[in-house]
Amino acid sequence: SLAMSRSPHVGRVGFYNEGNSCFLNAAIQCLLHIPEVQNFLLREKYTRTDMDKKSLIYTLATVVEETFQTKEPAISVASVLEAMSSVASYLCDGLQHD
Repeated sequence: SLAMSRSPHVGRVGFYNEGNSCFLNAAIQCLLHIPEVQNFLLREKYTRTDMDKKSLIYTLATVVEETFQTKEPAISVASVLEAMSSVASYLCDGLQHD
């Protein structure tokens, strides 16, 4: 997995708050630091040739890659929120849900 093969500081990246998305950001951070989840997402992204680039799996896999490759202190997960709106639109309305 990406996290296990790098230094302990790689992957320590924040996510910009996209309008009351801090709770969702925390959940995404937790999931994306589980090696099995990383491996699944990246395997799906690169083995399924029919994958929609706006799908939740594809956008999460892209965030995994960016999280462990960027030198920036924070990244945007707006693409994940957009993809998530097709699955759970009530979580992507910019309102507080925690």
